Amino acid sequence: MERTRAVGRWLLALALAGAGCGQFTGEPLFPQAERLSPCGGLEAAGQALGLRAVPPAYCDAELLIYWYDRDAARLTLRDARALLNCCGEHHTRLSYQDGVFVMLETDDPEFGDARCACMCVFDFEVIAEGIPEEPIQLRVERVVSDWPEGTGAVWEGELDLTLGSGFVVVDPEPEPNWCQPPED
Repeated sequence: MERTRAVGRWLLALALAGAGCGQFTGEPLFPQAERLSPCGGLEAAGQALGLRAVPPAYCDAELLIYWYDRDAARLTLRDARALLNCCGEHHTRLSYQDGVFVMLETDDPEFGDARCACMCVFDFEVIAEGIPEEPIQLRVERVVSDWPEGTGAVWEGELDLTLGSGFVVVDPEPEPNWCQPPED
């Protein structure tokens, strides 16, 4: 019953956002939190987090991993092993735009313009409440404010939340130079 109410509130908020000026502003319609890793990523993802299949090793591919808690209508999205400059301020959020969920990842220089002479791998994670259990369209966008070539869509496709969890390969190229796998 509570799940039905949560989905109803989400759909009502979505309808009200669309009823305004006909343009969605990209502001979140649902409660959410972000988790961002230091250089080297968050804890290892895999069977311990309920994935049905074993993902490639952390340094072998950039992955978009998702977990859906149907009782709480909670979606966790993690972009694992994003290769960026070691010195940066990172943020992520989830919005809903024109029928597509958008996970926006930002990377800004520290202190306005400071960058390092090294690269690191980072994990961006967003946890959002009130997401309906159904297949969703998702686009992951990354904005590196001082590097125009690094701005744009990273991945786009469908995630079937009725499956509970899964992953997709965002970048199949291994990263042996700058990657150290996270510890459990």
